[in-house]
Amino acid sequence: MNKNYRCYFTDAGDRIRSYEQIACADDTAATLKVDELLAGSKFSSAELWEGKRLVGKWPVNGHATRHRPENSGLDSGTS
Repeated sequence: MNKNYRCYFTDAGDRIRSYEQIACADDTAATLKVDELLAGSKFSSAELWEGKRLVGKWPVNGHATRHRPENSGLDSGTS
């Protein structure tokens, strides 16, 4: 089942200029979709949200910063 996400495209002043609604299986797939959308757009920064949860942020000319909730089990150093 797909989750609903929103990709907000922002300008250099971090103001929302446009958005795209995305349906993806998980955060990883949605993150890859944002990479594709940014590559084909006039915008160079974005934020990815699932409801009220910030999933990731793409600063101007930067790489995605993933946001993980505490106790997600994805902490580095755990195997």
